[in-house]
Amino acid sequence: METKNADNKIKFETLRLNLQILNKFHSRQINISIGFLLSVCFIVTYAAEIPKQIYSTEKENENQNNQLLIRQTRHVQQQQQISQNVQENTLPSQIQKRVADFHHEDEHYHHHEPLKGYWKKKLIWKPGWVKEWKEAKKQIWKPSWKKVWKPIWVETKKQGWKEIQVPDWKKIYKPIWVPISVPAWKEIQVPEWKKTYKPIWIPISIPAWKEVKVPDWKKVYKPVWEHIEVPAWKEYQVAAWKKIWVPELIKVAVPGKKPLGTDDHGWEYVAHDLWKKKVVWKPHYKKIWKTAKKQIWIPEKKLAWKEEWKQIWRIEKKQIWVKDKKLGWKEAWKQEWKTVKKQIWVQDKKLEWKEAWKQIWRIEKKEIWIPDKKLEWKEDWKQIWIPDWKTIWVPAWKKIWRPVWISEWFPIQEEHHHHHEEHHDDHLQHDVYQGWDRNDRVQRSNNLEPTQVNNLAITERSQSGREVQFPSQ
Repeated sequence: METKNADNKIKFETLRLNLQILNKFHSRQINISIGFLLSVCFIVTYAAEIPKQIYSTEKENENQNNQLLIRQTRHVQQQQQISQNVQENTLPSQIQKRVADFHHEDEHYHHHEPLKGYWKKKLIWKPGWVKEWKEAKKQIWKPSWKKVWKPIWVETKKQGWKEIQVPDWKKIYKPIWVPISVPAWKEIQVPEWKKTYKPIWIPISIPAWKEVKVPDWKKVYKPVWEHIEVPAWKEYQVAAWKKIWVPELIKVAVPGKKPLGTDDHGWEYVAHDLWKKKVVWKPHYKKIWKTAKKQIWIPEKKLAWKEEWKQIWRIEKKQIWVKDKKLGWKEAWKQEWKTVKKQIWVQDKKLEWKEAWKQIWRIEKKEIWIPDKKLEWKEDWKQIWIPDWKTIWVPAWKKIWRPVWISEWFPIQEEHHHHHEEHHDDHLQHDVYQGWDRNDRVQRSNNLEPTQVNNLAITERSQSGREVQFPSQ
């Protein structure tokens, strides 16, 4: 069921996405005839399948719920019928049998008188059924993957040979004119330098003194106000407790007895343990406020002298250099020209043989790879469904025993009336210990829960010295 719901959700999402894409394409006014046809086909196919699947899943859920409700109601009816049959077969039959026995015993003694007796309450255990839940295993199918192999064509390459033309070079010799240089002589003018001296002014620096101002710091004192705190006292209210005395009325026991008189029948009434009222003073604490002093600090200021440095200027002498010039002699070179012969090279040419390479083509075989295909097996995974067990909670019925009070009839014989009264008194005295037929116990048991009634019966039987016997389940 969960997988079907998940598939339905996925299909709804794909439909919604296709519709959104279709709207976008229409808004942009693009020619989408193929896409539109595919979308329409997809919508029509899945729109026809989805309602069927939804209806089938809802019908299956409804059938399962109806079957579960039918089984539960049948089970409850069976348990109620069983408990009713047990009650009808056990309780009334026992009571009727006892009444019939006593009536048969007293029949020939009292034929014309009605049956006399008394009703007595008795605690019995009544079976009941409580619904509880227990774990059970339910078989489900969960998806799994199975490894399979499928044939595929794999593209490969096979070796082949192809004739191609490969360039090659052949060595040849061809005549060329080579330019050469032939030596010759030429007259030229060569510069020559002559050393001379000429006067020049040389710049120099002469030392001198200059007065300058130098910064200096002088220590001075100036008055400033300093913030200080002066101690003082402040009054405030403090909580305190004052002891006061308050009168109160109390009860005091009066020893002795006091006659209250007699009634119409002559019975005298005497009161014991009388009480009287008495005034006593009890101490109490009252919250008051008293004045106390608290030390505080008041801000003030005082005059103090603060050190400070003041900048001043002092005059000092500084050495400087003054520019000046002096006369000096400098070496100089004067250019002259002289005639000299110089060897030069005249251009000429000669015939020589030069190596050269000529390109030729030769045929060779080249290895090539021709595309081919071969059949191989590819690993793939196929989804399968495997059985699994899921833990669920199923209803179950547990048999329990509840305590119930019933009334049981005990007949009384006429001739043994005195003896029966004594026996009845013994029964009443015995019932005091057993907890039967007591008004206060009956009222209290009616207000209690079954578990509390059970505990009460256990405590009463334990006090009487008898063991408690519970019914076997």
